[in-house]
Amino acid sequence: MNRPLVYLCHPFATDPTENTQRLRRLCRQALAAGYLPIAPPLYLPTFINEATEGEEAMALRLQLVGLCQEMWVFTDNGLSEDMCRELKVAQGWFDATLRIHFLSDRQLPDSRGVR
Repeated sequence: MNRPLVYLCHPFATDPTENTQRLRRLCRQALAAGYLPIAPPLYLPTFINEATEGEEAMALRLQLVGLCQEMWVFTDNGLSEDMCRELKVAQGWFDATLRIHFLSDRQLPDSRGVR
């Protein structure tokens, strides 16, 4: 099965413990809906220190955005500065090829789309 890639744009730094749990749940839901979720906050901190390598981490996240067919922007807690930057790049560079959806953490994706 060739799953479309979906970038999960979600706040993280405000509450890393809680947001890790939310992102894990959202990744499971995306997977169940037929997507391959891309959620950099779940794995980038294992090999990059965003406090000292923030620009490199952002460059990696933006490169990942470019690989995806969709971006799901979760807005329950507002948009963080990093989320705004990811969204701005997505809208500017990949607008023709990237479907962007604004969602709530409680809004579940369905198969190849959102409801």
